[in-house]
Amino acid sequence: MLKSVLNNWSLKLTALIIAIFLWSHVRGQVNPWEVASFKVPLKAQPPQGIVLGENSRLPQTVIVTVRGPHLTLRSLKGPAPINPLSSTDTPTSLTTGQVRATLDFTGVHPGIQSLPVNAIANSDDLDIVGVNPSDVRVDIETP
Repeated sequence: MLKSVLNNWSLKLTALIIAIFLWSHVRGQVNPWEVASFKVPLKAQPPQGIVLGENSRLPQTVIVTVRGPHLTLRSLKGPAPINPLSSTDTPTSLTTGQVRATLDFTGVHPGIQSLPVNAIANSDDLDIVGVNPSDVRVDIETP
């Protein structure tokens, strides 16, 4: 039995390597990884005891760039645009909650300062590539 398994082991190993290469190539062609940008609502909920001052100018949305499989990004973008010649450079608004953007209030102190914007993807298929703007200037006041 063992002799039949070890017979022509170099051919079997070569066939296995070719099969793995072919599988990875076909998988990449069917659902390749791409990068897309989305407008995501910015949620700024300061912790208890911290108040945002009047000089704080928070954007309503931030642009989050994600990397993921083509089919996942297509489902987030929604239906294809009616005009096939329309620009694809403008980010699509994303309200499904798959990607969230929040202000990071760790280590805040009274006064004007820059707080980083954190983006989180709820799907294991999506990687956050970048956030624009990456930080926001706020005025922190104590009540």
